[in-house]
Amino acid sequence: QALSITPELIGLALSKGNRGELMRAAKSADALVVGPGMGTSADARRWLMMLIQLSKPIVLDADALTLLAKMPRWPEKFAARGVLTPHPGEMARLAMLLGEQANFRTPADDAGRLALARRGANAFRQTIVLKGHHTVVTDGVRAYINTSGDSTLSKAGTGDVLSGIIGCLMAQNMAAFDAATLGVCLHGLAGEAAGRKFTRRCALARDVIDAISGVVRDMERTH
Repeated sequence: QALSITPELIGLALSKGNRGELMRAAKSADALVVGPGMGTSADARRWLMMLIQLSKPIVLDADALTLLAKMPRWPEKFAARGVLTPHPGEMARLAMLLGEQANFRTPADDAGRLALARRGANAFRQTIVLKGHHTVVTDGVRAYINTSGDSTLSKAGTGDVLSGIIGCLMAQNMAAFDAATLGVCLHGLAGEAAGRKFTRRCALARDVIDAISGVVRDMERTH
């Protein structure tokens, strides 16, 4: 369905029989975004475990985070240089890998969110993007608190847009932390632009995508 409305995409059907084809495509890619729309089946778990063993820039979101949180411990064979983009609920589930109890909830305050994200970044050896109002980005040492964006982004699919932006930046040889910080800033600005055009209530994820080019144009003109 996505290919029918977005002809510039190149598609690869996933099935048990084309595991080799998937890995060949992944190895030739500049960066990977894994999770959105993938599902949490046994096959999806196998695909995820194969992909994280590649020494590739990778963004993990959505179903990939759910699958990781269900594991008894963080995978030892995690070779990818990645960015994890959990929302507060996903971060709470990942926190169980940090020793928290099943009823743990992600803190609502900025300091608490930053402390939790830093713990995750150090434990998982990945950059964490803890989404929400004032999205937190940290690699365990450096930290960035984003101030762009508004309620336009509280819509289904906008998190997937963020993962795509970060993945695109990493594919252009940008380091994980730098791609994540620039990505969340661009994403927030694109959300604001879409909200101004269609109102915060009515703008959809596709409208945020359409606004990205204008935001990038304006940023390039001023920098």
